[in-house]
Amino acid sequence: MEFLAKSNGETISEHTQNLLTQLEILKALYPQALTKTEWQLLQLACKYHDLGKMNDKFQDKIKNHKRGMEDDELPHGVLSTALIPFKELKDSYSIDDLKALAYAVALHHERDFSKFDRDDYKGEVKSLAEPAGNFDFASVGLQPPQKHLEIPSGKYFDFGTVLSATKDIAIYQEYVKLKGLLNRIDFAASGYYQVEFPDSGYLQAKLEQNALGKWRKNNPRADWNEMQTWMGNHGEDNIVIIAQTGMGKTEGGLRWLANDKGFFTLPLKSAINSIYARIKNKIFSEATEAKQHVGILHSDMLQILLGEFEKDDDFDSTNLMDFKSYLNETRSWSLPLTITTLDQVFNIVYRYRGYEPKLATLGYSKVIIDEVQMYSPDLLAYLIYGLKMIQDYGGKFAVMTATLAPFIIDLFKEQGLQFTMPAQPFLLPELSQRHSVKVLHRQLNADEIVAAFHDNKVLIICNTVNKAMSLYDELV
Repeated sequence: MEFLAKSNGETISEHTQNLLTQLEILKALYPQALTKTEWQLLQLACKYHDLGKMNDKFQDKIKNHKRGMEDDELPHGVLSTALIPFKELKDSYSIDDLKALAYAVALHHERDFSKFDRDDYKGEVKSLAEPAGNFDFASVGLQPPQKHLEIPSGKYFDFGTVLSATKDIAIYQEYVKLKGLLNRIDFAASGYYQVEFPDSGYLQAKLEQNALGKWRKNNPRADWNEMQTWMGNHGEDNIVIIAQTGMGKTEGGLRWLANDKGFFTLPLKSAINSIYARIKNKIFSEATEAKQHVGILHSDMLQILLGEFEKDDDFDSTNLMDFKSYLNETRSWSLPLTITTLDQVFNIVYRYRGYEPKLATLGYSKVIIDEVQMYSPDLLAYLIYGLKMIQDYGGKFAVMTATLAPFIIDLFKEQGLQFTMPAQPFLLPELSQRHSVKVLHRQLNADEIVAAFHDNKVLIICNTVNKAMSLYDELV
């Protein structure tokens, strides 16, 4: 007997197989994301997460093309937990592991449980027994239940409760990773896109070819400078660097990123647009290559990306589908590198409902923070707290700037951030004198300004609007 998982006719078995395919892609690309045991638990979560959909209420709803939750419909994730064979699994996994698994399956969708109680849970699980007897468990690589269905023991899952981020820290962290990656895999399988795209050293090869290669056209002996070399050599560390403007911190950050998944954050959308264009056009030589490796993510991204796609002279329905796919992949964090704003990444500090996919992803990623001095005190606070969360889950960070107040380093240390930092800022000898300043204790006049102009740019600042207008009239 076939049981539907989606309104498009996809069955529970087909949907589960799609999840398992995405799981293998994720595991192959980022094996460091989880431990061996956690990968096994995530596979179990993929297999069991939607089995509760075989209940009669869900099947009737989806066959009649109804949307949303019915008033008397218990969320299917909770029902799925009744099919997990905890007694058999406890020989291979700890109670804490199974508890994290149960909560990840039960709560993989954010639902309102306030209308239901434990008796409702028991009744719905009892009703699930008949359809479960007609389900082909072998189609998803499972054995059928060995006994009658019943709700899980409270030591694994307690209906109506959530895990504590402060009391059950180890279990909670494992739950976040399992639920977060289950969500990402589920979203990809449901949206029919790839959960992650490989980098496989491609970005680094393009850096060598197009960035360093360009410099070598003018100077065959050109190489990465001291700062870029240092960052490339510390790819396994959290780092904080101070480097003079013009030293190529962007390329240094990309060398530190190496072959890992990365997020490049900047404080201004204009700066993000500039860095995105620079990486897309200067490092990747073809638009197709760039779209497979780098994405831009902020509130105005739709305008930027649509403008790019519309530049194609052959822009048609096929291009529009490509545009929608690229937009979906970028928003889903599927690309190896994402250029973005702080709020797109560091809103994890609020632990809002459904934040787990972001934190689970950041746990195997690297985050680059550029121009940290530009953030206000409140943004700096949640940046530091967010870096601590990322560190706790296994992710890495690089903070790079030309201007760094010493108190920021003190705050990093107070919050337990672990990082390495070069003994001295990186400076370029040829850029040691960027400006020449002369103070005149009198008003400037137009003749002096014209005399100082040598086909260069001159910025004139006046005390009043009237003075500025008067001087402008004299110059033109």
